[in-house]
Amino acid sequence: MALSSQAIVGFGVAAVLLVAHYFIAYFNSPLKKVPGPFLAKFTNGWRFWSHYTRTHIETQKKLHKKYGDAVRIGPNVVSVSDPELLKVIYSTRGTFLKVVSTPTGPKLNILDQC
Repeated sequence: MALSSQAIVGFGVAAVLLVAHYFIAYFNSPLKKVPGPFLAKFTNGWRFWSHYTRTHIETQKKLHKKYGDAVRIGPNVVSVSDPELLKVIYSTRGTFLKVVSTPTGPKLNILDQC
């Protein structure tokens, strides 16, 4: 059964929109300066595979060895290995701004939600 030209165009448009969505999310992300693997900037797929194959702990150790104490492991996920840095990030004093990137672009202070 052959696909009609409308279906092919539809798939092409959907693919372009999906790729555009990932790039727009990347360029609007407050995490874009956090180092990490290339695919981690756009998708959680590689991280899912790492968990599925049960190599995620070794993988994160290698990433921290290569990139440092803070490593981006997903579009909205950062792994932190320094206990002192954790104290700064999760401080109740509000000295570290915690933000969430929304689909429309504005950022919300998580502390305001608590």
